Amino acid sequence: MKVLQKKVLHWSLCILLAVPLVTMTGCSEDNVFNADTNDTVVSTEAAQMLGRTEEGVVAPFKADFFTIDAALEGADPCDGSLYDLPVPTAQEGYGQGTHLGRFTTRMTFCVEVIDWANLTAPYNNLEATFIAANGDELWTTIPAPGGLIIPSDRPGCRIEFHDPFEIVGGTGRFEGAGGSGRLDTYQCHDGTRYVNEHYWYGTLILPRAK
Repeated sequence: MKVLQKKVLHWSLCILLAVPLVTMTGCSEDNVFNADTNDTVVSTEAAQMLGRTEEGVVAPFKADFFTIDAALEGADPCDGSLYDLPVPTAQEGYGQGTHLGRFTTRMTFCVEVIDWANLTAPYNNLEATFIAANGDELWTTIPAPGGLIIPSDRPGCRIEFHDPFEIVGGTGRFEGAGGSGRLDTYQCHDGTRYVNEHYWYGTLILPRAK
């Protein structure tokens, strides 16, 4: 009799514990792809943040980072530049972003000689690579015709630009990635030199896990 009572109690507890578990995980539609781990997980909160398309999983994208001028390496970014902009430029830096975590970055672009009287200049052919701590790369570019550098009224800053960007692929967990967004960049003095502050935000599309 005692053995039977223990078994009944055991199965009663199992049913009670299983009910909330089924409520949390029973619906297969809540299964979403976790872009940070390349795993499919069950998360109602994540399901609210991420969407689905035929292309893959859609997730918010945000990256805040800093860059300074760097030496040019490899191909001249001004080759084939729209409007024949004459000044090749390279920058390197670091920051933090969604799906990337802490990352380093390198970007190249082509710019007109800045009119320092008016602080304006067009730029194009921008390509930026974000490199996550594990080496996975996310590739981005600014679509033609490019963007425009303008004077900044932000305290301590001299120029800024606000233009669209596109995500055009990558390596590792970002292979086949797409997406787009907007960038806000300010060149500001940090007390020693001018540093470029970048704030990128938009949408990242990751292919479905195979």
